[in-house]
Amino acid sequence: MSETHPLENGYRLRAANPGDFPFALDGMEESVLASVSEEEARRSEDWMDFFRGLVSVHFEGAGMRNFLLILENEEDSAGMLWLGVGADQFTGEDCGYVLGIQVEPAHRGRGLGGMMLRWAEGWFQEEGLKYMSINVSPRNVHAKELYESLGFQAHSVVMRREIR
Repeated sequence: MSETHPLENGYRLRAANPGDFPFALDGMEESVLASVSEEEARRSEDWMDFFRGLVSVHFEGAGMRNFLLILENEEDSAGMLWLGVGADQFTGEDCGYVLGIQVEPAHRGRGLGGMMLRWAEGWFQEEGLKYMSINVSPRNVHAKELYESLGFQAHSVVMRREIR
């Protein structure tokens, strides 16, 4: 993957370097906390270290081929896009995964999330992939609406209950 990818309105995606990982991890944490129940968010100090370790393993390339990109303009970092290529859990076919996407609060409302997802779709297509997937919590209403507006549909539903 080349180093820089121009987008619209002065924004670009660039390949992350190790110094970007704390910024990206903060974005992933924000996204996860927006997706869990208030109860889980309140006790996030109990499980966030596990999440950080899991993300770090993927940042280091374990598990699937993946790429971390930083969204930026001339002034600052505006967000991140984390892509992976791995096997579909049902068919075994290679599939593009949006492992993480986040736009910093100061840059929201400018269509940047949709811009990054359209760019990701083009990249996955160039890689010869037929499908792209993204996970979203029903609690993350804005993200779910964005993904649906871009043609994403539910493919599977993860259900869970407390063991009593």
